[in-house]
Amino acid sequence: MLRVAQLLRGSRGQAPSGEFIGRLGASIVPRQRHVSRRAALLSGLGAMAAGLVAGFELDRATRNGTPTAIQRVPLVGSNGKWFPVAHLVDVPDGTIKPFAAGALEGFLIHRGQRLYALSRVCTHMGCLLHVNGVERGFVCPCHGAEFDLRGRLRPKEYSQPLPPLPELSVRVDKESVEVWSI
Repeated sequence: MLRVAQLLRGSRGQAPSGEFIGRLGASIVPRQRHVSRRAALLSGLGAMAAGLVAGFELDRATRNGTPTAIQRVPLVGSNGKWFPVAHLVDVPDGTIKPFAAGALEGFLIHRGQRLYALSRVCTHMGCLLHVNGVERGFVCPCHGAEFDLRGRLRPKEYSQPLPPLPELSVRVDKESVEVWSI
């Protein structure tokens, strides 16, 4: 822009004045604003106060909700199909059997008269849970969260509330145990 201005001024037969070049340069390159230490301190304190208020509100919101208040939603909708995961004779009472069915991994659990399946994926970070045979439940190898056989978080040494493990639909077709999956 400075060169064009010089050419335009030069077409009039005279060299551009120093004052003209100074005004043109000031309009092209904006002046840097000086921020005082006081303004920087007040801006920082304001940002810190806003962060503290947001943190307190977030803490209050999460403390009012309890893990038992979290509703379970179906993991697979109507677009799934039945996958065979075990023979009924291979799942006697008291058995916890890991399985893979389509895109899902889970645990087949037989307790008393009930046969059901839970997702094997931790609801915190998506890690695959392991069976904790000593305490009869599931433990996350990534962060140590533990779930009971109903899929509910055990608060033992893990204070963050997590949703329960999703329950998967199970059926027995003749002697085959099947899970609804995608």
